[in-house]
Amino acid sequence: MLTAQEILEEYESGLYTENETVSRTIDTLLDSPQRDKLWQSLPDWISLRIDKILDRFSPSDEVVTFGHVDPKVAREGLLELKRWRGLS
Repeated sequence: MLTAQEILEEYESGLYTENETVSRTIDTLLDSPQRDKLWQSLPDWISLRIDKILDRFSPSDEVVTFGHVDPKVAREGLLELKRWRGLS
């Protein structure tokens, strides 16, 4: 499991853009058994962007995963995160 520190180190080293960093963080939150702890350790710029994405996300939105994961699984994961953040 990635930690917030590892995600930020990858961003700061130039491995990922801001958008990719936010996306990787969402993926990590979905898979994390310690979601609350990870969330609390994120910098504001990441958590605010995730909340903005989740707030705008609707069950009717098309999810594009470029073959990395089943779009239905991705949609359910985003809806779960949205509920977890109290944004549904």
